[in-house]
Amino acid sequence: MRQTAAMSLERPTPDSFVVVDLDGAQRADGIVRWAKKILVDGARNLARSRTYGWASLEERISGASAGISAVPEGRDDAVAAFVVAAAADAGRVALDPGKGLTAEDLRPLAEADWRGPLSSDAEAESSRLALTVAGVVAGARAAVGDLDGCPVSLEGPPPVATALRTALEAAG
Repeated sequence: MRQTAAMSLERPTPDSFVVVDLDGAQRADGIVRWAKKILVDGARNLARSRTYGWASLEERISGASAGISAVPEGRDDAVAAFVVAAAADAGRVALDPGKGLTAEDLRPLAEADWRGPLSSDAEAESSRLALTVAGVVAGARAAVGDLDGCPVSLEGPPPVATALRTALEAAG
């Protein structure tokens, strides 16, 4: 995939932004993060990384990254305002919760998610977790072979890190 246009930057609310790597792309996906200060430059890098991931699968889908900058006392109002504003573009840009957000925070956006119910359906959460863990363990086995006695370092939030630790311990 060749990039033909500059990244677009939209500001759905005064304290949020959405970066889409390939301006004019029919579909984009990525994450949205909340913190006191989310930087646009970091979001651009995340969006570009996601685009490269899709390109490696020969998919013409743009990466996206969004940020909500708000003090903790204003978090809930800022997130709610972002979700209302982002809903207008939800059929084109699919966003997963990143740092500081939960799937419940973005629930209204899930209805228009073009990636399918496994990516956003609350009832499919345990299936997503099982698939993620199975994929990581299979990838580790493909990379190093037998995992018995293999040292491992994990970084990430629960429940994925917790389930992954259990699965890797079971694998030796």
